Amino acid sequence: MTTALAINFEQFITVTNHQPVTTTLLITSAFKKRHSDVLRAVDDLDVPTDFKNNNFFERTQSIKIGRGATRQSRYVEMTKDGFILLVMGFNGQQANLIKIGYINAFNKMAEMLNKPQQLALPEPTKPKTVTIDTDLLEALLKCCNVAKKHGEQLEPAMRNLFDLLGVERYVKNNFAATAYDLSHEFNYWIDKAESTLAAQLRPRLNHF
Repeated sequence: MTTALAINFEQFITVTNHQPVTTTLLITSAFKKRHSDVLRAVDDLDVPTDFKNNNFFERTQSIKIGRGATRQSRYVEMTKDGFILLVMGFNGQQANLIKIGYINAFNKMAEMLNKPQQLALPEPTKPKTVTIDTDLLEALLKCCNVAKKHGEQLEPAMRNLFDLLGVERYVKNNFAATAYDLSHEFNYWIDKAESTLAAQLRPRLNHF
């Protein structure tokens, strides 16, 4: 009775373009063969061109040859279908066990790639609570009231400026129109600030 080999076959599987693949270099390591012999076996495959183009991919790697020099060395990357076709000619009990381990590793990698990835959402950040002293709130409210009075005077002044310059009130890209818009926005945000500050001050005053 034969038993599975104590080898981690996942080390022989890589991923290219979201597809599990292996290489002639990895096959050489797994089956203890010479790389030149594995390359020759690939070249000798008598298969249709479209199958070979879809399942076998020529690659090169740089190999150091001493004194800082390198040379380009050929290897072939292949899919699971390409691998199965190639190793059909590798015979023997040991070879069959390696084939099985290899195929199981291919299937496991494909399952992992096809499994929906669950994104870990970050915990929502809690809004920071800013505590403002009651006296400071009252002072800010007074500032808002003063700014509001000036703002109420500013908007009519800008309206008069339109009349003096003889331009339409909503003409874009001119100084008068821009000034009017700014004064209008100023009054709006002063009202918002005043109501926000008053809402924070009211519970504190009711507390006493």
